Amino acid sequence: MGALGLPRRPLQVRRQAQPPERLTRPPIRARVVTTTGNLP
Repeated sequence: MGALGLPRRPLQVRRQAQPPERLTRPPIRARVVTTTGNLP
């Protein structure tokens, strides 16, 4: 992780771009289920 100083920056950008999509997908469904279940 520290041996390749160059990949260090790309790793952060890729990690922020990849995790957000996967983390955003589950949270969105969980939020929709909680909001829809709480609304009714």
